[in-house]
Amino acid sequence: MEWERITRVDVPWMGILRAVCLGGPLLLAGRARSGMVLFGASAMTLLFFPILVKAYDYRFVIPALGPLFAAGALAAWGLGVKIKGGSAVVFGPLRSRNPAARDA
Repeated sequence: MEWERITRVDVPWMGILRAVCLGGPLLLAGRARSGMVLFGASAMTLLFFPILVKAYDYRFVIPALGPLFAAGALAAWGLGVKIKGGSAVVFGPLRSRNPAARDA
């Protein structure tokens, strides 16, 4: 088997990932939504900017796959929580590891 054929993200998978990226902010809340939007916006910028400036070539898609999969994973996690009957996913507030800072 060729690694390129196994690891290539074709049109149907790319469409599913982009749809999940667009629907993700509706499934998440708080910091999870912020992270998902950051990953999704980065991926969409990396996908469409080279196409608008130069032309389409698959080598321009490869750098966008990391943020696109990260955004898709966060959105899929939010969808899983919604299906199980939970509310929007929210991370709790940041807590300091320094005990003196917590007591102040």
